[in-house]
Amino acid sequence: MLNRNALHTRVAELTQQAAILREPVALIVGDLDNFKTINDGHGHAAGDAVLKDVAYRLRKSLRAYDLAYRLGGEEFLVVLPGAGAEQAAEVAETLRRSISDEPIAGLLVTISFGVSASAPGEFQYDDVFSGADLALYRSKQDGRNRVRVSAAPQLTPASGATSTEIPLAA
Repeated sequence: MLNRNALHTRVAELTQQAAILREPVALIVGDLDNFKTINDGHGHAAGDAVLKDVAYRLRKSLRAYDLAYRLGGEEFLVVLPGAGAEQAAEVAETLRRSISDEPIAGLLVTISFGVSASAPGEFQYDDVFSGADLALYRSKQDGRNRVRVSAAPQLTPASGATSTEIPLAA
């Protein structure tokens, strides 16, 4: 799985690609639910096994040109070039189910996701990431093992757009 260093290089490329193709870019931020209890209750070897299998399941559920990164700890980022918020929410729900539907290392594991997308051609990583991160926070607040979406495309601050959360089926 790619890491933060690889992400920094790709962000500049995605920004240019989005502008040239006039397409949106969606981000999905995921965080394993109650991961500390896995490490504390079952040991770090079990925690490592869970992280490896989660990474595998995420990657396996994505298209070849979608990008998956481990941001650190139990936090993951999926980048969907050309996808809007609705399509990204569908992908996030598929990812959520791929983790929660089958035990990992003999444990029931769940993950919460936040989704945000840029307007076509206007990808600003920090803005879109902030929207996805806020949606992730809402997913955790609403009970975990959910997908939440930032309602409006994340536009540049000059556009005056605001972001609110809308629920998806858990």
